[in-house]
Amino acid sequence: MAEKFSGGYLANWLSEDDDTRDALLQAWVLSESALNAEGDYNPLASVLAMATAARENSGAGIGLACGDLDAGRVSLGLSTAVGDWGIIVKPRRNQSLNDLRCYAATMLLDLLRRYLEGQDMFSDIASLVTLESLHIPAEELDA
Repeated sequence: MAEKFSGGYLANWLSEDDDTRDALLQAWVLSESALNAEGDYNPLASVLAMATAARENSGAGIGLACGDLDAGRVSLGLSTAVGDWGIIVKPRRNQSLNDLRCYAATMLLDLLRRYLEGQDMFSDIASLVTLESLHIPAEELDA
């Protein structure tokens, strides 16, 4: 797992339970200024690269990532051997930064749950607006 905007919120949350703590192989907390590219910045590409790096570097089957907060929007990603999923969301109403961090962590866990249960990965969330979503099957990642 790699977290920027969520600042370790999800890693901390998962560490509170013995089972999830044992399943969490590695957690990176990066400053929001880390890994920012010059020029054309694509938040979905960035968060998917973070999720993939977290998965591959830890040897895990699944990687999760929370990208930067940019103009009230946050990017979230999930990487697996069968493909990657990314989403950019923003709150429907004003939120404190801590509340938005909680929403981002919860949304990452919802992406994980949807993947594990074979559900549609991009659902409507009452408190968040989905601005962009992307699925890249593994065949396209290898090309």
